[in-house]
Amino acid sequence: MYPDCLENLLGLISEDCSCTDLGAIANESSINLFVDQDPNYDACRFKVGSSDCDLISLLNKSRAEAYRQVSMDLPAVLSKSISVKADSMYYIGQPSIGRYLLTSEVPAHPSIKIATNVRPGAYVGIKKIGLMLSPVSGAFDLDLRVYRLLNETERELLKTWSINVANFSVNTKTVEELRLPCDGYTYLIEYDFDPEVFRVPETRYHCSCGDKIKNAKDFIYEQIFDEAGNKADVKSYGISIPATMGCEQGSVVCSLMNNPDYKTVIGFMVRNKTLQLVLQKQVTRQEVNRTTLLSPEDLANAISNFSMQYTNRLTWFQHEKNFNVDGFCLSCGGPRKINMLTGR
Repeated sequence: MYPDCLENLLGLISEDCSCTDLGAIANESSINLFVDQDPNYDACRFKVGSSDCDLISLLNKSRAEAYRQVSMDLPAVLSKSISVKADSMYYIGQPSIGRYLLTSEVPAHPSIKIATNVRPGAYVGIKKIGLMLSPVSGAFDLDLRVYRLLNETERELLKTWSINVANFSVNTKTVEELRLPCDGYTYLIEYDFDPEVFRVPETRYHCSCGDKIKNAKDFIYEQIFDEAGNKADVKSYGISIPATMGCEQGSVVCSLMNNPDYKTVIGFMVRNKTLQLVLQKQVTRQEVNRTTLLSPEDLANAISNFSMQYTNRLTWFQHEKNFNVDGFCLSCGGPRKINMLTGR
């Protein structure tokens, strides 16, 4: 996978071709840069299969891999210049209980809310969930639904987990991961209450410590109002989530993309890597001298040339200093050591 900000950075074909079945293949570029515009690109030399569609399909797959490699290589070479906030953990719904709530005290749809702050690149990650409910007459399955609250009346269903509860436990169960972006929206997690199937203990949303959301500060807002709008210790109705508060590794690349000059250089890097991968694929398919006009020596030189251009641009970023970081997910690296002889 690669960050969404790279989508539509590089197009594939700038001119019409005989392939009319592009389907869902994206062929747009936000910086008007296309693979076939490279000075060393020649459709005949890069031919794959028996049609233009075969080549475009390979270009598309290679571009996706190039996006992925760029999104890994740039943070690696800039690790001393830009640091990504370390992940932390926070319990949304504490793994401890009080008395069992009366049926009249439990709403029809018990829920908790996760109100996010606006922090680009930050997320609340959910991989495990505890349902501290007590079965009345045996194990049961319970659907736990996650909604994005769009406004006061509309909401969008994002995920449904079906969790089996065999007995009362404060332990968590692994679920399919969900990352809630810190985009300013409030997210709701709820289930349906059935008093004939299970009982609900009194559980708290936050701990009772002084700084209640220390590890989650600026990721989410503290929940301090109950269903009636009164200030109170908010209940979590048996829901306990050891959430990860983290920042996407793609944040580094996306921050660079905010600079038009950096964005263009990244586009050229993606194009270099895409063409390098296409030629390497031809080698593995043993299509040299059959569907291309490249000799094995020419092919090796072309691969080396694209690789060198990619590496040169990657190295160029290492010497840049004008990075725009938000101070939250991203911050400047520690003090640099300067060689008194070279000044670098």
